Amino acid sequence: MIKYIAVEKNTPDIPRVWGEGKTDIEAQLQCEIALREKLLSKLERGCSVRFIDTDHYVIIKSIN
Repeated sequence: MIKYIAVEKNTPDIPRVWGEGKTDIEAQLQCEIALREKLLSKLERGCSVRFIDTDHYVIIKSIN
């Protein structure tokens, strides 16, 4: 399986969410879905809207 991870730009060594798939695009989309679900969860818990921004994250292919 191919794996992609989303990391915060200011802490790129810590994976925040990931997605796996048989193809690159499937893994990327699964990762994006996981990231958006994480941000929605933060919003529902009362996190400030300024912290709910996909621009704070980068999706990259995992080496492992």
